[in-house]
Amino acid sequence: MTLAKFQLIVKLSFVVLAILVYGLITFSIGKTSANNNSSNRVKGASTKTDVDKLDKPLPNNDVQSTKVVGSSVKLCANTTFGFEVSYPNNWFTTYNTSDEQCSFFAPYSFIIPQSVKDNLTPIKIETLNVADWENTLKFYENPNELHNVKTVQNININLRPVKKIETESTGFESTPEGLIAIHYLVFDANSPLLISYTQKDQNENINENKIVLEDMLETLKYFN
Repeated sequence: MTLAKFQLIVKLSFVVLAILVYGLITFSIGKTSANNNSSNRVKGASTKTDVDKLDKPLPNNDVQSTKVVGSSVKLCANTTFGFEVSYPNNWFTTYNTSDEQCSFFAPYSFIIPQSVKDNLTPIKIETLNVADWENTLKFYENPNELHNVKTVQNININLRPVKKIETESTGFESTPEGLIAIHYLVFDANSPLLISYTQKDQNENINENKIVLEDMLETLKYFN
């Protein structure tokens, strides 16, 4: 083999080796780039999913709302004396004249006779004259032939002074003895109110009606 031929073979070997090394390097760079792109796509998809979760959180079945359901109550407004009150949607109220609006409430339907209206329904709202306020207080605060006084409390409801008086019937005339009545006397400079629950018979659910009465007191508002 001549020197010239040997040198040619060596040159060709270097060229082939260089081509192989270049190919390996190019293949390695391409594979690394592809892996990075794939990783970025997965990461991007994960980030988008996380954003979607933040924008549209899945509901949690264990979470309960504290909002009062509006459909559970009705609203009654007396435009003559300027007050309104809420009552359970399964209770009833009715009136003959505008000044009787929001005066009678019962867990059953009823009509109001033109003559007899005292103790017609379990819950009654009566508008008082300011001049009669003191005499009304004395009547309910002191025992008489109609009732014995069980408790007297001074409380505040919605920043209004209220006198809470619980009485028990004496059995005078035709009224059964031992029936409970709870009276809330709500003072207002224009239209004081007497809001009462009166037990009609021994089989009534007194505690349930007390809760209805208290809820009505909490929702009482004047708008005049």
